[in-house]
Amino acid sequence: MEKCTFQMEPGASLITAPASTDILPGRMLRAMVRNLERRFELFEYSLVKGYKEAESMGDVVAMVPLSGGIRGKAPWLSGGPSIAVFQRLHPSFYDPNYVTLEPEDEEEFRFRLQPGEPFMVEDYTVALPDELFIAIVEDIKMLERVLNHLKLKEFADVREAVSKLAIGNISIFEEAEMLMEYDESSVPFIVTDGLDDFVEPPEHVDRLDI
Repeated sequence: MEKCTFQMEPGASLITAPASTDILPGRMLRAMVRNLERRFELFEYSLVKGYKEAESMGDVVAMVPLSGGIRGKAPWLSGGPSIAVFQRLHPSFYDPNYVTLEPEDEEEFRFRLQPGEPFMVEDYTVALPDELFIAIVEDIKMLERVLNHLKLKEFADVREAVSKLAIGNISIFEEAEMLMEYDESSVPFIVTDGLDDFVEPPEHVDRLDI
């Protein structure tokens, strides 16, 4: 099986999916979540518009209203404030059978495999949006209080603050690249513990290739 590449620079690491499949394997992602949750808590966070939308979402554990308006409009004139909401991870990170592949999707994934490589359906059943952001925390309520105290303007400010104030921040792009930012140097080794079959040994670089 072709492995993911693993690059490290001080304070950040990048894991990139195999070129053949261009998808981070679901078995690997679930193992990474198990590794981290032995010591920390994980929450995915995203941007919504207005309290009504935020409150309609399931499993929200923290909300951070942002002060940035739209083209100079006050929040009440633009549908309410933008809000960063923190939720538990999607169930597919824990249950490989939560997502059912359509036949055409399975056919596409099989086509990408190298000759002779077995098709493992659970590698393709983690529900990943184009961009996914995950906070690694010890106390989500404390992080919520600090983020609200900072009166952040934009979602990019939330991402930057999480990467500095939490244990770490994970960003997954296009199902293929996982960027980890952290102050605690043990994070990348906790994440990849026992995953030699999926991840190449780390390559230390001056600057990540992202």
